Order: sequence, then structure tokens, then C-alpha cells
Amino acid sequence: MTIGNSHLGKEGIKNMMSKGKMRIHFTGVGGVGMLSLYLMSVQCGMDCSGSDIKNSYYIEKISRENPKIYVGNRPEMIIDRDLVVYSLAVDKNDGEIKEAEKRGIPIVSRGEYMSFLVSRFAVSVSVSGTHGKSTTCAMLYKILSDAQKFPTGILGANFPKTDLPYAKGNSDYVVFEACEYKDSFLLFSPSLSLYTNLEHDHADYFKDIDALKRSFCRSMNSAEKIIYNMDDKNLKDSAKMSDNKNTVTYAIEKNADYKAYDISEKNGCFSYKILHGGKCEAEINLSAIGKFNIYNSLCAYAGARELGVDSAKIAESLMSFSGIERRLEYLGEYKGVKLYYDYAHHPTEIREGIRAIKLKCGTDVTVLFRPHTFSRTKAFLHDFSSALSLADKVYILDIDAVRENNDYNITSLSLAEEIGVKGESVSSLSLKTLLEGTEGALILMGAGNMDKYLKEAKELVNTKED
Repeated sequence: MTIGNSHLGKEGIKNMMSKGKMRIHFTGVGGVGMLSLYLMSVQCGMDCSGSDIKNSYYIEKISRENPKIYVGNRPEMIIDRDLVVYSLAVDKNDGEIKEAEKRGIPIVSRGEYMSFLVSRFAVSVSVSGTHGKSTTCAMLYKILSDAQKFPTGILGANFPKTDLPYAKGNSDYVVFEACEYKDSFLLFSPSLSLYTNLEHDHADYFKDIDALKRSFCRSMNSAEKIIYNMDDKNLKDSAKMSDNKNTVTYAIEKNADYKAYDISEKNGCFSYKILHGGKCEAEINLSAIGKFNIYNSLCAYAGARELGVDSAKIAESLMSFSGIERRLEYLGEYKGVKLYYDYAHHPTEIREGIRAIKLKCGTDVTVLFRPHTFSRTKAFLHDFSSALSLADKVYILDIDAVRENNDYNITSLSLAEEIGVKGESVSSLSLKTLLEGTEGALILMGAGNMDKYLKEAKELVNTKED
């Protein structure tokens, strides 16, 4: 069983930090969220160490610069630490956590430590929602950067052209993702909070959609101002329950403060106009593919306008935004097959991703999918089947357990059988062999560990054909 959020509080962490240079250990530092906090702390002058039970690209990258970064669990390595920060994916019986408890070393969760870090900024902007957090956050970060507001950015994916999920700014602005898992986003009190959408997810923690709506309501109450998707019924329900009346809305279908209309599509990319204040305020031409990016960009646009950015500058910035890593990322082509990589791990994300590639490429689409957690696969088995069936062929890899034991009587074969003739369960395969028998486009898809296939894909697209 994994550990939950800590409750030391921002003031408690602030008091600790006031004593001078801190020695901080990050347990689970190989995760994208923890890495951001590690990098931010290093740049703040802290003496940082970190560990992860699995090796990864991030671990290899930062361990070359810091010998205190390692793979494995070494309780003896935290003896001289002043603070231990842990990922929610860490088991509650983790050896380093137990050693810290034994020695009386303060232990705080990633969310609580992050809430302290972002509270130091005068203008803190969070992005929450079931889907689109990373893309919307990256869009808003780019808009603010292009507008010379020099924000700090904390992303759940790599920023374009950086290979890192953290971008150091030079102002009082910070833009960050605030995840709902285990109510982590309730630890923040942002100046402005953006909400993309709301569906049932994290079935290991939230028993149903009503539990999630209550959690989002509490998150809305903690922000000074909120911006939410008026077309999303669940978000509307949360907003109605909220005591926060300082609200701004955006939509495509409903009437809202910022409304997209006159929508058109070309080569998988969408253009639209924005109605605001009773007039056409801007025309947006997106370079990032997928209809869902209308909502993501509209959310970012509304956030930027509420922060005082000129509409023309926003439109220009969004037009040059081509996407982020792991979100329908185009890897290249191998023997006529176009390869994409997508982090989609919820049925809605999978459905929209497949539709976007079909629209963009106009060809058959094959998917190599690794499900993420037994609980999510079990809870959404039928929905996963329905979404993946939009592809022409689907290969299902073994479920990535992440933080769980298989107490759910579910396997990748269960999903393949639910899909039917298009589905096939595979423990492992050669990507090269698969590509040589495929036509059209192939999407490597899922939040589970796809490093092996991603590495092979990048090698293949860079191979010169005879």
C-alpha cells in the first residue's frame, strides 16, 4: 500500500527552511513530478540527494551530475538529511521512509513540499483536470514567456526543447500542474486555478465521480479565482457547490465568458474564433493536432487574458505551439509507417488520440498499449475496449502495476478479449517486426513503462533505409 499526503503544512516547512541551507532527500526522484521539485531545490541552493527503485532516463541524466542520486533503497543514505520528500507512488513500508521515521527526520509528501515552493511566488497559477493538464499548462507557460512575464514552470511532462519538466523563471509568476490524485491539489492556494475537465479516474482512491466532484469543489474553494470549462457537466456541478464566486468560464457549446466559434479543421489542426465581451476578440490557428486542443488552448487563452496578456500576443503564441513530449508526439517515419507516442491512459484520452491521428494521417491506425494500474484497467475495462476499438489493430502489453498488487483479477488478456478480433495480448514483441507488418500509423500509447519501445522507435526512425 502506498503512503498518503503529509500534513506538516507550508508554515512548518517554511520554518525549517529559515534555518539555512537544507539537506533534502527525494524518494522516488525518477518520477517526472518529483524531478521538478529536485531541480527547483538544487537551483535554490539546497544540498539534494535522491533515489528511485527503478532506473530511468531522468535518473541517468541527473546522476551524472550528482553522485547522491542512485537506483535502489539505501536507508543509510538519509542519516545526514534534514528533510525527506516522497512521491505518493512510494510504499508506506519503504526502507528510507521507515529510517527517517525512526530517526525523527521530517517527512513530507511531494504535494506538500510543492505547495511550499509555489507559495513563495506572488502570482501562482495552477492547472487541474482529468485530461489536458500538461498541454494546457505548457501552452500557458509559453504564452506568459512570450509576453515577457518570465514565469517559472512545473510540468507533468518535458517542456519543448528542454528534456526537463521544470523551467526556471525570473519573476513572481509560477505556472504548475495540480494533480487531484489523493487530493494533492487541496494543498495549494493559487492566485488563479484553471480546470480543463472532470471524469472519474484514480479508482484506487476515488470510489465514484461524486467523490471526485466534491474534491474539485474543495480545490475551487482554495483559489482566489477559478476558470473552468462550462461544457463539462461535472466541473459545472463542482463550481455550483463551491463557495468561490470569482469565476470565469470558457466553452464551445455553452454560453461562456470566452466562447469558441466558427471552428474549422485542416490536416488535423483546428482554427476558431473567440467571442469575449460580446465581440470577436481573436482568431486562433493551432499547430498542435487534435480537436481536444481547442479546449486546452481556450483554457490557456482565458487564463492568459485574465492575467493581462494582449489577445493578439496570445494568438501568435498559440499558433507557434506545436505540442509537448509524450502527448501525440510525432517520432518520425519507418518504411512508410508514421510513429507517434502518446501518454494516454484513460479511455477518453485514448479515444481522442486515435481520432486525432486518423484525421491527421487519413490511414489505418495500429496501437501498442500498456495499461496503467490494475485498478484503473478493472474499473474502465469496457470503456478501454470501446476506445481502443477505434483503432484497426491493438496490441495489449502486460499491465504496469506501478503501486499496486493484482487484487483485481485482471490481466492484459482480459482487455484483449473484451476488444475482440482487433485485440491481441502480448508480453513482449519486436517493434521492428511489428512495423514491417503494419501500414499507416502506429501509436505507442499508455502511461505504463514504454521506455523500451520508445527507445527502439527512435532508433528505427533514425535508421537510413537501403
